[in-house]
Amino acid sequence: MIHSTVAVGASACVLATLVCDLMERVFAPAPRRAGAVGPHLALRLAVFAVLFLFWLAVSARAAFAATASIITTAVFLIISGEKARHLKEPFVVTDFAFLVLLVRHPDLFYLGWRKSLGVCAVIAGLVGLIVGWMVLEPRTLSWASQGIALGALLVLVGLAFAVPRLLLSPWPRALALVTEAPARAFVSQLGLLPSVAVSALALRALPAPGPRPAAAAGARGSAGPMPGPNWDAVVVIQSESFYDLRRQGVALDLQALDALKSRALAHGRLVVPCYGAYTLRPEFAVSTGLPFAAQGMDRFHPYLRARRFAGHALPAELAAEGWETVFIHPYDPHFFSRARAVPHLGFQRFLTEADFAGMERFGPYVADAAVGTRMRAELAAARQRARPLYMMAVTMEAHDPYGAGRLADTDDPLEQYCRHVTHADALLAGMVAELDAQTDRSLLVFYGDHAPLLPGFDMLADDPRTDYLVVACGRQMTAGGGAAAGECAPDGLNAILRRMLNRE
Repeated sequence: MIHSTVAVGASACVLATLVCDLMERVFAPAPRRAGAVGPHLALRLAVFAVLFLFWLAVSARAAFAATASIITTAVFLIISGEKARHLKEPFVVTDFAFLVLLVRHPDLFYLGWRKSLGVCAVIAGLVGLIVGWMVLEPRTLSWASQGIALGALLVLVGLAFAVPRLLLSPWPRALALVTEAPARAFVSQLGLLPSVAVSALALRALPAPGPRPAAAAGARGSAGPMPGPNWDAVVVIQSESFYDLRRQGVALDLQALDALKSRALAHGRLVVPCYGAYTLRPEFAVSTGLPFAAQGMDRFHPYLRARRFAGHALPAELAAEGWETVFIHPYDPHFFSRARAVPHLGFQRFLTEADFAGMERFGPYVADAAVGTRMRAELAAARQRARPLYMMAVTMEAHDPYGAGRLADTDDPLEQYCRHVTHADALLAGMVAELDAQTDRSLLVFYGDHAPLLPGFDMLADDPRTDYLVVACGRQMTAGGGAAAGECAPDGLNAILRRMLNRE
């Protein structure tokens, strides 16, 4: 009987493992992993065997465990495929953090009430299928054997938390892949579920980055910061989905963007590490100066563990030296874990959607005009207190989805988007005018966080670079500039600010 049970369990495990691996090979994102079969085959088989062990330990039924393993793999592949279709990036381990957000804000994930009901119906059907299966299939494992399987699973989980490098040690190349390579590259080589497993271990295994070297931070010591010009304000505007569609032949009136290029310290195309979503990635890089590739596994969702990067944050350095630091985002403060992350980066105050109650909205979100009104009020208050101000605003007005029902007078997505972009241009014009009038020396950084997910403009995914502008403002700095257009990354904007603030 024992030999029969072992044979059934082993056969089911082998079958499930081979089928799961075959599915991964067929449906993993291009390029195909034909050349990577050998180096990572053992890793993939080990991950699928553990997946089978999980379902076997939970159910004590071999056929159920094999089927559940295959369905689990299929579900992840479908989710990853849908994400890649929209955002050109497969599922990564930090995407688990979006499960709660998906429930709280389904519209942002293109899940209307009909799709949400469909998902709930599928889940209910699966639950019913599981219950029925558990009733019909006899137990493969005895209660004692199931206890042993659960114990083995708990040991693996304990090792994953306590000594993750022990589990990763046979596959050092896999660890390097997930921490350094683009998501499509490591998923295509390792497979989706194996890459998720390795990435989860990497999050536990890799140490936190060290603080920014003192010399690079401006040679600060007991004597304080390096001497330099006094600044009244630094204003950073991350404009939601801002992209100059004139490159695609769309007529747009962006008077402020065009006029300010002649006096800009820097302007051009911004190389962002995302397309259509993940606003937090450029947002984080501008605050910390850390390139996307230097953030390890945290690069896909750096706000999950923002405390690890506090030593690199420019707002934190300025706050320690007496600057007021304000972060403005007129939306749910818990989205992207900003409620926890923003204070770690050194922002003393975080203004959210609640602070814009009763203020103007355009479409479903708080209008850029309302954000401009609040920014001007913050600047005036800081000037009254004679305190330098570092203010970062992450706008929301232009956030997708575009289409029917968004605006009262048009359902055309392109027309809707163009209106939002012209409002962003007006916000830029208004803030530059305010800084020129109310400050002696100030800096303004304006950029788009990512290209929009706009129907009919899929070509933006091939070149998702957005637009940026760095302008010196104030009564003493309105002349000059005229820099040639150049390419920059979000961390490069941080470098420009540090250079202007004499903090390199």
